[in-house]
Amino acid sequence: MKYSINELVKRTFLVFIGILFTMMSYSATYYVSNSGSDSNNGQSENNSWQTLARVNSASLAAGDSVLFHSGDSWFGQLVPKSGSSSARITYGAYGTGNKPLIHAAITKMSTGDWVDQGSNIWRSSSTYSTEIGNILFNGSVCGMRKYSDGALTAQGHFYYNTSTDYITLYSKGNPASYYSDIKLLSVAILVKINDKSNINVKDLNLSFTGGYSVVGDGVSGITLSNLTMIWIGGQTYSGEVRKGNAVEFWNNCQNALVEKCTVGEVFDAGLSNQGDNATQKNITYRKNIIYHCEYSYEYFLPEGETSNILFENNTCVDAGLGWGHSQRPNPSGRHIRIAGTPSNTNNFVVRNNIFCNAVDVLNYTRSIEGLEDRFTFNYNAFYQTLSSNLAQIKMVYYPTFSAYQSATGWESNSSNKDPLFVDAANHDYRLASNSPCIDAGDPSSAKDANGTRSDMGALESGSSAANTSDTSRPVVSAFDIPSTSTSLTVPLSTLSATDNVGVTAFLINESSVTPALSSTMWHPTAPTTYQALSPGTKTLYAWARDAAGNISYARTENVTITDGGVTTGTENIIEPLKIDVYPNPCRDQVTVRFSQTPEAGSHVEIFDVTGKSVASREITNAEEQFTLTAQSAGLYMVKTKVGSTEKVTKLIINK
Repeated sequence: MKYSINELVKRTFLVFIGILFTMMSYSATYYVSNSGSDSNNGQSENNSWQTLARVNSASLAAGDSVLFHSGDSWFGQLVPKSGSSSARITYGAYGTGNKPLIHAAITKMSTGDWVDQGSNIWRSSSTYSTEIGNILFNGSVCGMRKYSDGALTAQGHFYYNTSTDYITLYSKGNPASYYSDIKLLSVAILVKINDKSNINVKDLNLSFTGGYSVVGDGVSGITLSNLTMIWIGGQTYSGEVRKGNAVEFWNNCQNALVEKCTVGEVFDAGLSNQGDNATQKNITYRKNIIYHCEYSYEYFLPEGETSNILFENNTCVDAGLGWGHSQRPNPSGRHIRIAGTPSNTNNFVVRNNIFCNAVDVLNYTRSIEGLEDRFTFNYNAFYQTLSSNLAQIKMVYYPTFSAYQSATGWESNSSNKDPLFVDAANHDYRLASNSPCIDAGDPSSAKDANGTRSDMGALESGSSAANTSDTSRPVVSAFDIPSTSTSLTVPLSTLSATDNVGVTAFLINESSVTPALSSTMWHPTAPTTYQALSPGTKTLYAWARDAAGNISYARTENVTITDGGVTTGTENIIEPLKIDVYPNPCRDQVTVRFSQTPEAGSHVEIFDVTGKSVASREITNAEEQFTLTAQSAGLYMVKTKVGSTEKVTKLIINK
């Protein structure tokens, strides 16, 4: 068939457009897990990457997604890449269980981590070139930072010596024995989005840092959603003045959304946009829960331009009751802190929020002379029992709600009643059925999911659960073993753990890597023995987990084993059943051979050193062959279960 030149050009153009559309519409999803490898391509759950360094170095295209495995954790910093206005790059989660955790916590729970200096003063055995901004004890109590060894006079006082990089700590006994958990919160920005655009960050836990959870400087098109940010801040600002916000948009920022996040225990502000001389516009904070921060929301921009700032449907509770309040040279405790406002300010709206209790005032707004009509405060719930003052506007305190309304002309449709939460003591900030905040929001704002007028606060009435999901790790409170053992079966003298909800399983291993939730080495009750692989001096790691998938930090003890019956592959572990594992070392295949066909229901499982199961099957023959081409080189355990007897054999894979 012949075509004219014009038709050939037309057809060629259409083919080119089709190819271009296909190229533009393709997007990739990359997976990251603690059990992955940076040598993988990352494009499936079974070929996941492992580290933040690999994620940060990846060449991503607009529309790509990077998903972190739920229940896993990473120490360090995530540095997102920019997408495009039509195809953002997304960083999120996959799998079930607790949100993936990115943190800056260093656990120090070995007695060898602390050196006795006398008079209840203990020095860290290691130095820390990165500042330690805070110390978290037992998952809920912060240390009191001091600025000399001589100032350490009470339990929990600590000093970070910037000259030597050592930590010194006051403790009545070795800190690793006195406390059930110790986290040194090093200074870090967990997610740094400077000079980036068109990015979504969602469904992650960005907690435990002496610095900030998220910082964006010079950003556009940023959405942060369903993030958990708890135990934040404490780094040095100047002298004894410290700092640290959960979310901070600094200087130029536009088209940003922060929604459905849980923020708590922050040294400075939970949420903030601020700067020196910049343009900040089209920034929305919506449906966030913010508690125990010095400021729930802070705005500071003395010069530049501000427009279209919307702070709506947030639940802000107990400002100034966080860990940092008593450690500040300038304590305050305010839900709203607006300080420093440029003359070019327009459409700053605060509506449909709940502001419940603050050590100082619920609303602190100053430097707005002549700009009052640029701000809208309305349809909010104010409830104050912690202070005799409700608001401070343009440096004047107002003790009553009516006085505040009269002086400002704001809040004509707002309330001054107890919002009536379901269980505020346990951070369940859903509205009780008789809450005055139900159907009390701005009628012009978006309706709730049930089609009714907007409620005040972050959680609509009838919500099945608050967005304050259980993110608290269990704590291994006691773990004791003998210092020596003449058997590979090491008795456990004590093993116990605590949790805010309840401990569901225990695991003992010889690896410092957090075990996988899917590991079959978890026990529903505390085990009483541990089966070692070989004689020698061992460090045993005790772990606990809860129903939400939170895994504790490990508690460690050392034992020296002087005898035992674990085989290297060709020797019997426990008579009378003889087992051969060969070849050992192996490369791609290994055979498990029994002296006789085991009874029905017998089982073979192979684990890596983290406790992750890499192969498993029921035994049906006297010989069982396993293909291990997907496994990397290293030490593995072959666990056989015949009847009530379990046996473990070391296996080495060489590649």
